[in-house]
Amino acid sequence: MLNIKKFTLVILFATFLACTATKESLLDQKIPLKVQQGFQLTHTLNFPIDTSYTKAVVKIINGNTIIGNGVFISNNGLLLTTYDPVLSMVSQIPKHNHVLNGFSATAREHELSLPNISALILIDEMDVTEEYSRQISAQSSNYQINQIEQEVTRTLIETTQSKYPNFLVQISEIYGGNRKILSVYKSLNDVRLVWNDDLKIDVHDLSNSDSLYHAISSSTALLRVYRDDQSTQNTSNNPNAPYQNEAHFKVGNINIDHNATVALGFPTSTYRNYPLRALNFYKNVTNRVILNTYQSFINIQDSISASNTSLLYAGLYSRYNIKSEIERFTDIQRSLHNDSMIKYKENIQAEFNEWLKSDSTIEANYREIFTFVDQAYDIAEQNGASFYTITYALRLSQLDDLANQVKNFVEQSPTIESEQDLLDLKIATLNNINKIRATIDITTELRFISNTLVALKSLPESQQLPSLDGISFDNTNLESSTQALRFLQRQLDSSFLFDSTLNTKDLNPNVFYSDTLFSILDEILFVNDMNRNNHSIFLAYQKPALQVFNAAYLEFLGESTFTPDANGTLRFNLGFIDSAINEHDKFLLTINDFSANAKGSAVLSLDGTLLGITSNSSEYIGGNYSFSEENAFLKSVSVPYLYRQWENDSINDDWFAEIKN
Repeated sequence: MLNIKKFTLVILFATFLACTATKESLLDQKIPLKVQQGFQLTHTLNFPIDTSYTKAVVKIINGNTIIGNGVFISNNGLLLTTYDPVLSMVSQIPKHNHVLNGFSATAREHELSLPNISALILIDEMDVTEEYSRQISAQSSNYQINQIEQEVTRTLIETTQSKYPNFLVQISEIYGGNRKILSVYKSLNDVRLVWNDDLKIDVHDLSNSDSLYHAISSSTALLRVYRDDQSTQNTSNNPNAPYQNEAHFKVGNINIDHNATVALGFPTSTYRNYPLRALNFYKNVTNRVILNTYQSFINIQDSISASNTSLLYAGLYSRYNIKSEIERFTDIQRSLHNDSMIKYKENIQAEFNEWLKSDSTIEANYREIFTFVDQAYDIAEQNGASFYTITYALRLSQLDDLANQVKNFVEQSPTIESEQDLLDLKIATLNNINKIRATIDITTELRFISNTLVALKSLPESQQLPSLDGISFDNTNLESSTQALRFLQRQLDSSFLFDSTLNTKDLNPNVFYSDTLFSILDEILFVNDMNRNNHSIFLAYQKPALQVFNAAYLEFLGESTFTPDANGTLRFNLGFIDSAINEHDKFLLTINDFSANAKGSAVLSLDGTLLGITSNSSEYIGGNYSFSEENAFLKSVSVPYLYRQWENDSINDDWFAEIKN
């Protein structure tokens, strides 16, 4: 294990308090608004608008996954957001084909329930770093610190939940884990569709992920959040009352000028406070592999969807999400290949390195930080390409589920003595195999796995699968993929994994490994387990290295210029309108340093008027790895434009009256 003698969080927390005490109001600082960069914390800085507005922005989740933000625009739970929640409903309930035609509820009883969609409203947020630091000493080992942090986290959550019963409590880290933020959310699970855009897209274009993405990424929807009393069911004809939110934003048919703006929302992860070694690893390994895997999958999905209507609608949500990730990673890679950004990072890191060498009183751990970082990423590079190739392939494929059923049978059957118990295991295994096979589109799976084999074959020799040693593919990706597909098709013809006549008598562990397709999948699963073990070692080195790096960086730059990375907590950023907006323009551009992963966030004037909500388009976004003025454009859907659209269209008078009031 990496031997890092930890600095004390007590000293760091005292430094933070000193920085905060001397910090000027953002509005008083005599610097251009466009350089007020970063994801600033609403609970520690001088928030420039009414603090009640922090309760007017919500996280929207699908199950346990954050899919965006929403903003309240009435006091009866009316929520303006992006199109994502609507798309999730269409995929689950195909009869509601509002993808093409749009929707507007004529009365509350006609609003449509959105299964699995919840709204998280921030109730309280506080810095709890001192709760951890008082129990950690300079002599604490990494293991002891981890144990202490786990216990303090458990205690804080339990104590907070006793104060806020039935609320969601989360503790997140900023500055590389040097600060801990506790957030309390009210989770409302009865969310219904009130209105959504007509995408104006032809059904034939739905199979094209580019057309699908561009149509959906800039579209909007109105939802209504209901009280969600625990005694009621989450159905669209439920008579319970709308949620009475504490704050909402004003909207109207206003002129947008060059006034200052505030972006407010819950941006997800950024990686600005990472050393160059980490950024190079992401550029050359992680992001490249993920992007290639996603692109391979979406190409296949588009092709299959064009000829299969049922798959077209069932896969809309996943294809859109994957295409969104492709756009995001493409933008990330573009920023990492930006010479001026890399030069800026190199210069600031060189200055940081000189500072570390120039002062003998600096914490000893700080002076060794680049050694710690190199140790972590040396481990990551040992099998990083294989890890990310297999991990993301398994996320998108279901063939591994089949292989796992057989693998579990092979491992369990030798330990079973009773013939009846063995028969029961065979029946259960066969039933599970048949259930999985019924959900698989084999053409899609084989094409994707064939591309994955080509990707695995192109890895450094030390990371290749032994079972592929005797298989050679041509140099071109297209020809290689074709050869791999033919190879897999031959194995499929003789594989029991897709043998519809398979019965319990055929389930014999002694002959399974003669099945080439299963052997390849089994080896992928085995290598995946080995990769995950190595990745766990990397994380054990990475976390303390990044913690020390961020602590030193914070001391070097000072908190006034070293804003923390985004991590899903509530943030704001000051900016201004980039140019005059014509009343017919659907979009507005602001100079705001905010993340595109914060789609649906509010863009406000300083008097709290809602000017726009951020789109999912990555055409104009701030960098995930570094701020640059040329990339600081934030693209938002103009709320005055939407207001005029609602005013001119034949919509329900009741909910429009809510907005006007």
